[in-house]
Amino acid sequence: MQDHPKIRVDEAGNLLLNFGQYGGDVEVACFSRDGSRLLTVREVGIARIWHTETRQQIAEICPSSALTGTKFGGVDFELFIEGAAIDNSGQYALLGLNDGTAGVFRIDTGERISTMRSPGGSDNKWELVRAVDFSADGSLAIVGFYNRCVGIWDRTGENLVAHLSVPDGDKCITGIDWGRQTLVSSVTITHDNRYAFAGFADMSCAVWDINTKEVVFSASQHVESVLTIKFIKDEMFWATSGGTVWRCKRDSAPTPMLHANQNWQEVEFSADNKSLLCRTANNSIYRWHLDGTSVLLKNMENIGWPVCARTIGFIPNHGVYYVGGDSEVVIETASGKLSVTRDAKITRAIANPLANQLLTEGWSNTIEVWDIASGKNVGNITTASTIACVALSEEGHFLAVGTAGEGTKSKMSEIEVWDLYRMQRAFRWRAHNHQIGALAFGGKSKRLVSASLDGTVRLWQLGGFFSSEPRELGMVEPPNLDPNDLYVLKDGRVVICASGSYEVWSSDLKTQLCKGEKEFGWHFKWAVDEQDQAIVVADYGQRFYRMSLSTEGSAEAIEPSIPRPAYFPKVHVAREIQAMAVAYLWTAPGGPYLHMGDGPRGWATPLRLSNDNKFVLVPCYQSAKLMPIDENNSDGEPMTIPFQGKFRAGRVTDTHIVAVNEKGELFSVARS
Repeated sequence: MQDHPKIRVDEAGNLLLNFGQYGGDVEVACFSRDGSRLLTVREVGIARIWHTETRQQIAEICPSSALTGTKFGGVDFELFIEGAAIDNSGQYALLGLNDGTAGVFRIDTGERISTMRSPGGSDNKWELVRAVDFSADGSLAIVGFYNRCVGIWDRTGENLVAHLSVPDGDKCITGIDWGRQTLVSSVTITHDNRYAFAGFADMSCAVWDINTKEVVFSASQHVESVLTIKFIKDEMFWATSGGTVWRCKRDSAPTPMLHANQNWQEVEFSADNKSLLCRTANNSIYRWHLDGTSVLLKNMENIGWPVCARTIGFIPNHGVYYVGGDSEVVIETASGKLSVTRDAKITRAIANPLANQLLTEGWSNTIEVWDIASGKNVGNITTASTIACVALSEEGHFLAVGTAGEGTKSKMSEIEVWDLYRMQRAFRWRAHNHQIGALAFGGKSKRLVSASLDGTVRLWQLGGFFSSEPRELGMVEPPNLDPNDLYVLKDGRVVICASGSYEVWSSDLKTQLCKGEKEFGWHFKWAVDEQDQAIVVADYGQRFYRMSLSTEGSAEAIEPSIPRPAYFPKVHVAREIQAMAVAYLWTAPGGPYLHMGDGPRGWATPLRLSNDNKFVLVPCYQSAKLMPIDENNSDGEPMTIPFQGKFRAGRVTDTHIVAVNEKGELFSVARS
């Protein structure tokens, strides 16, 4: 079996990651501005330069690093070329490396002329530098670093022109710290050398005036994750990972209520919506009042809760609870403060105010039940296998627990229902043949709906408690079911998330009543209004869509006024031409700018603007197409260019078009 650098499938069909060695394919490439020179990186630390007309190699560059011979985590350092650019004259190559530096090299001799680092950069730090380029006139070199920082030098890299940064450049905006979110993934200098653009791996961006070094445009709110949505009468409220709270009255534009300038990972609104609790990325717990004041409740060490963790909440009479450590929950009421501690890490804490209880669950097969007033443990719920999900009945009398089973289709997964007043198990039955993802009570706790990774949603009649095993009343298999979300409306109708949208089913799961016409991303955040009349779904970019729960029809868009990019090509155009890559298109000062994201080496497709900033060469299925930036002002069908394979680089000049694939095959045509 031949290994691939990123993935491997064994004989049994199992998908394995991070096997094999890089270097089999061209993974980094670039053309000179006139298209006469091509630089390719096949072996990870060697750049080869080719003459595109003769297709002959004319030079080879083998950079070195001060980190060679060092180890990190027991792994030997190996120098990788991560980004590349060739200047107009064809004399210099700008290479971004994985040792935190970039360098300008003479193409004819391979000599390194300069080493460029971010401010405070050192010789012993393993970091990627992937975004590098020369200005249109070849006089400047631009390099992107971590922490949303950009450096601009003269074309040899020997003289620094500007270091450019943004406030809080190291801040995680999206709510998920995946390590490279602040890495610069795209850089551009405008033709007049006035502005510098940097697109970041989390898809936020900034534009600077190079002379004044001031930020003239920035956009980040579009990448903030929506953490929670809440309705109060005819008003909708939501909170984002960027620490912002928005308010939207029906038929009015959204307005911001609070800018906390924090990275939130979890948020809960109070019942009166006058305050909120939040857990930040650095594991601090705050109580914010929506008038802008806040109280720090707890500072903790870096514990690392999963994205799905639920660790904060409100209890009656203005009380709150929140994690005080990896196994501790603090309860604050008018009577004072106390804490409870379980034997394993906490990932979920749920208040049951009608029973004056707090439930904790996490790294064990046990749910602890605590008396809120005294902090006394009043009982434990222990399951036979890993707890996957829970649901509390509306009156707080019963708790349903869904298990993971064996995590495969070979073993049945069980549901248990517990009486929280008597602390006794009422039911236990084999419900699905795969992990159970969501549960919801209905019918005054006489019915339970479950969703599973087996692709089914099932309705159960619970009957008399402590009696016979629950009876299955109905079952549906929606296409592309998201088994982690369920909702039962007051009249018993069931809301299911499937096919990138939602479906509303009758209370007996026999009839699909309506379906959302708008498709959304996987695991989208949504909420139902207080009257059970409409569902509001949060899409990417803080775009919301309000749709009826009783009739099918068009979605009502709700969008806060924040800077957003366009998709290029537009979504419907990309589908029509079978595009294999898309980018963000920004129309900020000095633009347009193309913004590419980041990923494992060789995964991001490097689209770039033509020399006149009017076109982009877009790889498609078994071809490439020359697409105008202004898609509304194009003349006829886009020009089709013969191309096959994985697109590694392209250049569109006034006279011709060139592209190269992962095999190093060169495609060249004259512009018509």
